[in-house]
Amino acid sequence: MSLNVSVHEICEYFGTGQSTTSQKSNMIRDMFKMGYFGGEFST
Repeated sequence: MSLNVSVHEICEYFGTGQSTTSQKSNMIRDMFKMGYFGGEFST
């Protein structure tokens, strides 16, 4: 089963702006050195 949620829906749920959410997600990806094909954080 796959669950797809748009960025807009996530921001609306948490009451945050899309640019703030994008900036924070970039910081988290950089902090954990996560890449699109990184095996450590993928299922």
